[in-house]
Amino acid sequence: MHLHTILTWFSPTYSALFSPLLWSYRWRLLAFQPLALLINSLKYLPLLFSPRYTVLRIPVRNKHANTSRRFLAPLHLDIHGGGFLGGIAEMDFPFCSRLSDLTGTVVVSTEYRHAPAYPFPAAHEDVDDVVDWLFHNAGSELGADRGMFTVSGFSAGGNLALAVSQGRRCRRGERMKVKGSVTFYAPVDLRVPPEKKPVPPGYPKIDPLRFLLPLYDSYAGQGNPREVTDSRLHPILADVETLPRNMLFIIPTIDIPLHEQLTFVERMKADLHKKGVKETERKVESIIFEKGFHGWLEVPSFAIDEQTRTEAFNAAFQFIGEIHTRYS
Repeated sequence: MHLHTILTWFSPTYSALFSPLLWSYRWRLLAFQPLALLINSLKYLPLLFSPRYTVLRIPVRNKHANTSRRFLAPLHLDIHGGGFLGGIAEMDFPFCSRLSDLTGTVVVSTEYRHAPAYPFPAAHEDVDDVVDWLFHNAGSELGADRGMFTVSGFSAGGNLALAVSQGRRCRRGERMKVKGSVTFYAPVDLRVPPEKKPVPPGYPKIDPLRFLLPLYDSYAGQGNPREVTDSRLHPILADVETLPRNMLFIIPTIDIPLHEQLTFVERMKADLHKKGVKETERKVESIIFEKGFHGWLEVPSFAIDEQTRTEAFNAAFQFIGEIHTRYS
């Protein structure tokens, strides 16, 4: 295993021991480490001898991001979840590989720096740098068409995916145009700490991981003063014109971000209606999964109704395929 991979897997412990953090973060990071290691192992070990992907090192401002490569087109960027606290590029391999198989897409899966050692805007900057690299190198290095660019993200990765179209301009002053996005249980309003957000019906009364909630707020909540106006961190504040042209939201009901996602979707639909924008120009869709919970698409098959994962992924594949057809 590459040294960089080992450091990524044990980044909670490394940050707890060597980063200048508050004690309230340090002990929670140490408690979070076994969970992070378990998740990373479940995602990575089955791929240890897989020929399906190649690791690239893309230069970013402070660290490096891993990407998965196949020499196909169009181009898609997937961003893993993990509460901004952890995760590896291989997290979403089942989704990425299936998307590539069905749509003939070059799928890039990136890593980024983790909180609390690296609060906002570190992860956003890392993704910006990956997109900048893709803007200038997708054709020559990956055989992919940057003009047919879509994004996806799970949980925190969904937040980052919705920031891509709002990102800094590339070196020539241009910006990568995002034809479409698919987000899975994406937090879109981080102005409010998770423990103060409305609890949806059916949510467990006792959450055994509640003690980790301050960690989940460490990416957005360490600003002084707190960042409350940045639409990249809080996509719910973004003008619909600055977001991907076509957006699909996969929304489970047993999830704390339920209310903010539904509010966001309805507001964008209303804004498009007021602007007189036709569905052929911009589209906002959502699919609600009544028994879904946060992260349910990433757990082993024995723990969920596998049919719901199939339905969610197939909806995403169809949505992205339709985008390819529309803009080809």
